[in-house]
Amino acid sequence: MTPSKKKDLIYTISERTIEKTFKDLAREKLGDYEGYNPMRSYSLRSALRTPLGDVKMNDAYVEFFMGHKIPEHKRVYLSKSREGWRTTYREYEYALTPDGVNRDA
Repeated sequence: MTPSKKKDLIYTISERTIEKTFKDLAREKLGDYEGYNPMRSYSLRSALRTPLGDVKMNDAYVEFFMGHKIPEHKRVYLSKSREGWRTTYREYEYALTPDGVNRDA
């Protein structure tokens, strides 16, 4: 990663560190398991994508919230202020809240 890109990051943490953290957490919570780590980053992305897709959130917004790089030709349609993104997230937050949980409590 180039120095100019690195300084733009909020956190400088490697993917390897994240995967190890998920692996350790899975072993702590689940004990031994076979196959793929059920607590891997894919599972988190899926847990975000599925409910937002179900409520018809704009796919480019879903990609943005998942942290994916947005192609230049689509980025034009996604220019929002930080507050604009917060507002958009709040609009769809209900889809990410498990049933029975009162988020206003």
